[in-house]
Amino acid sequence: MKKVISLFLAMCLMVMSSVNILALTLSYEDEKGNTVKISDFRDTQGHWAHNTILKVAEYGLIVGSNGNFMPDQHIKRGDLAIILDRMLGLKTSSYNYYDDLRNDDYYRDALLRCVAAGYITGVSTNEINPDGYATREQVATIMTRIFELDSNYSGKTKFVDDNKISSWARSSVSAMSTLGYINGNDKGYMNPQSNITRAELVTMLNNIANTYIPKKDSTGAGSSFRGSFPTNIVASRSIDLNNSSVGRDVILTYDCSNLTLNNSTVRGRVVALGKKNIAINGDSNVSEIVLVDGKSSVTGCENAASIYICDYASESNLDGFARRIILEAGVRVKVNGVMYENNTTRIKTYYASELQADISDEQGYVVGGPKVSGAKFTQDQDNIVYVDNVKITAGDEEIDEIGVVWLDQDEDENDVSPTYYKNDGKKHLQTNKIDRVISFKVGTTRGIRAYRVYVKDKSGLLAYSETAIFTAYDFDIDLRISDNDFPEKLNASMVIDGNNIPAISSVRLLYGIENSGFEPNEISMKLYSDADAEYQPDINTYRRYNATVGKVKAEINGEIVSLPPTSFGYIITFKNGAVYNRYPEISNIVPNGVDLIDYITTGNIELTETEIIFSNNLCLPRYITPQEMGIAYLVSDNEITDINKVDMIHTPTIAKSMIEIENNFEVSIIKPETHNHIYYCAYVKTNNGYEYGNILKY
Repeated sequence: MKKVISLFLAMCLMVMSSVNILALTLSYEDEKGNTVKISDFRDTQGHWAHNTILKVAEYGLIVGSNGNFMPDQHIKRGDLAIILDRMLGLKTSSYNYYDDLRNDDYYRDALLRCVAAGYITGVSTNEINPDGYATREQVATIMTRIFELDSNYSGKTKFVDDNKISSWARSSVSAMSTLGYINGNDKGYMNPQSNITRAELVTMLNNIANTYIPKKDSTGAGSSFRGSFPTNIVASRSIDLNNSSVGRDVILTYDCSNLTLNNSTVRGRVVALGKKNIAINGDSNVSEIVLVDGKSSVTGCENAASIYICDYASESNLDGFARRIILEAGVRVKVNGVMYENNTTRIKTYYASELQADISDEQGYVVGGPKVSGAKFTQDQDNIVYVDNVKITAGDEEIDEIGVVWLDQDEDENDVSPTYYKNDGKKHLQTNKIDRVISFKVGTTRGIRAYRVYVKDKSGLLAYSETAIFTAYDFDIDLRISDNDFPEKLNASMVIDGNNIPAISSVRLLYGIENSGFEPNEISMKLYSDADAEYQPDINTYRRYNATVGKVKAEINGEIVSLPPTSFGYIITFKNGAVYNRYPEISNIVPNGVDLIDYITTGNIELTETEIIFSNNLCLPRYITPQEMGIAYLVSDNEITDINKVDMIHTPTIAKSMIEIENNFEVSIIKPETHNHIYYCAYVKTNNGYEYGNILKY
């Protein structure tokens, strides 16, 4: 690309513009070394290329000898290099590898600079043939390389002698012919293998770059131009194009620092050689911008269909989004403040939608698009995620869609920053106007999940909130009651363990007696920490809270008494303000080893025609409400001396709370058909198992 641009510049400098040629003065040195001024070349009067020759000579790009231009003289390869070097202002020189290029040859330096630029190559490993003549098809190929013309043309040309074009030159000759940069003679012959003349070379260059704006303003035209330019413009000084139309390319030479387009159209390319400041304002539009070398700056990139950045233009800065940017291998470029690098070994294309998504992902918004602020994500103990305080500011377009995107870390362990294009998990809120703070439920966290609020406007521009990352809570709660000085005191211990425990601000224990007529008592539990223990558990995976409680009041048969608590619950308040309330969590509980029943006595039996009634059974629970109470019985025709009480038939009565229970109860059953022997006893079932009275026989 670089060598193409360089030759492009050369052509530009050779091609003289439509600027009026006034007070043209030519000069040459005579045999004595004196400068002789003339008004015209002696040998170009009446020549078909006379005006073009004068146009190029006006700016010193071509010179004659002793007042003659020698328009029909053939161009040697060394002389061609001098013209290209003079036009392009080449700086870098190649090492002289060639045996046929002497150090005192007048074209040596120019030829080596063209070699370094890649415009001219050797005819063998150690020969470059500087005195050999350049053919028309050779020069056409060089021009195609320099100006990076589309060389995909391969069909038959319009020339009568099309079959004479060499295969290696066919695509270049076709491109130059199709674009009108090379023409045949009046009989339609191209003469591809004929040596090119000085007049033909100047004409070819002028065809490519017809409008030339020189470094020095000798015509008083200034830097501001307006009009219709049918082909190409070559500028060697900073210019503004106002309300103008350029049919093909605008080439900025190394002497040009700035280009400003105001409501102007460039149907081809803007080719920048060296560091440039390019501004595309208003309703201007450009097909392509080519940055060849130097750290250039381009504003108004959205008015360009494409921006191509060569390797020597790395680190350039683009403000705005072209529909696409194309980076050569290894090129870095900053787009709206975000650096992009093509770290592949091939040319890579980025499209505007892709760039906008990446930049909005990086900084949260793009210029001209909407913005998101204030979004606050919270996760409760059940892993439900909410977002509130979302504030949306519209950009140039109305808001079309609001939602949340997320990404699970196990999908990509190195990426926990979701974007609109990475996940379909979105909650949509359709609205055209945002005039309130938005809040909504997001979803349920699983594993490690990252969330962002996104907003999209009607033009498709995206904005994002900052990323919130949550790890799913995974924990169990176990409330344990143990003896301390029962029944005066009880120990309560809450153990919370799991893979991830939420941050907790307080734990409160609730305790009392069911149906006692009193509200449950409440006490704060303290986080246990043994400072002397060698192993300190991770509070994210294990915590223990302790509390000691005493007797509570209960009303039994109208009398207020104090009893140890038998029903427990808890309230956990998390750091995010969420409350976890469980009551009762454990009921009818006393420590192991404590007798739950004061006494149990089996009553008597009464038979009727249809049933058996067991009455006057006595039971007094000590601290808890029995789970079940009743009569266990066994009917047998035979005498039984050893009875397993658990194998007896258990017939419960209605279980009442300990506050309501009476000292005696009765149970009735249907009378069996035969009843030689009936064994029976009163029983009570608690969470510690069964307790039985004495067994009686009827």
